[in-house]
Amino acid sequence: MSGLAIPVLETLESVRCATCGILFGITSDYMRRRRDDHGDFSCPSGHINVYRGQSETDRLRAELANEQHRTAYEKRMREYAEKNAKGARIAAGMAKASLGRTMTRVRAGVCPHCQRTFKQLAAHMKCKHGAKK
Repeated sequence: MSGLAIPVLETLESVRCATCGILFGITSDYMRRRRDDHGDFSCPSGHINVYRGQSETDRLRAELANEQHRTAYEKRMREYAEKNAKGARIAAGMAKASLGRTMTRVRAGVCPHCQRTFKQLAAHMKCKHGAKK
């Protein structure tokens, strides 16, 4: 009984054995899978070959991981900067309020250092600087 011959067209990629140097062909799909999983394959003489280099998939995974780390780092730095800015705004408000209290007391004639009241200071502030009581 004669079998029916069906022509199959397959594209082969050329590979040279790392051990014996023989040139042989493997399918593009098989080559892609071996590059991705770094699995070993044999030449027609039986020598083991393996793609140890970084595949495109490996490179893209590493690039994605680097980008995720960079994004996380930038997020942490932004949060840190926002926290510091908020603290600086609070400190500035507190300093402004303290200065306002001090100026009110000086206008009333109270020395900011010794806390004593001087009538002349109150009169000076009112006369020369237009300070209101």
